[in-house]
Amino acid sequence: MPEAILASNALLQALEPSARARFLPRFQRIELRRRQTLHHPGQLAETVYFPLSGLVAVLSETLDGDSVQTGMVGCDGAVGAFEAFVGGQYFCKGVVQVPGEALRLSATSYRELFNASAVFRSAGERYIEMLLTEARQCVSSAMPSTRWRAASSARSSTYSTGVASTAPCRSRRRLSRRCSVRNGQPSLSRCQSCSAPA
Repeated sequence: MPEAILASNALLQALEPSARARFLPRFQRIELRRRQTLHHPGQLAETVYFPLSGLVAVLSETLDGDSVQTGMVGCDGAVGAFEAFVGGQYFCKGVVQVPGEALRLSATSYRELFNASAVFRSAGERYIEMLLTEARQCVSSAMPSTRWRAASSARSSTYSTGVASTAPCRSRRRLSRRCSVRNGQPSLSRCQSCSAPA
């Protein structure tokens, strides 16, 4: 496999020449087929996939059995980067949405690479942090009822009980802006303590 192939993935292009030479033979180039499942919840994280092209959706299942897309992985990252790093199991499902190609690496080799390359380790840590942030945002936006409950709770604790919140007015206004919901649903509109607009 030509070394230039590593430049097709943002995480792998960061590898130092010594790490490229050492780990290139361990990568296996594979095809990503549409609707192909790369991993299931509960499965041990034994492999990491570095897409060269295509997209892989990361789906989390709710207790009701519904699926919520909590991430999308393309040539800027890796599927299984977090799970393989901690040597655990998947808590989500990885499904190919857009066909393409990927480089596959065993979780053991991935951890060795992570420890051997300071540049890769730094890029990997930033990527894992971005994945966690993206997942939180996706789950938050997929649960509009949570925002409505937060707005209702804040409103009822301030207005319905007649007892003003002990939080500073500015904090309640910030909370109301974050928790206000669309479609005309109730949200905080005035601070009970000072009558300032929220």
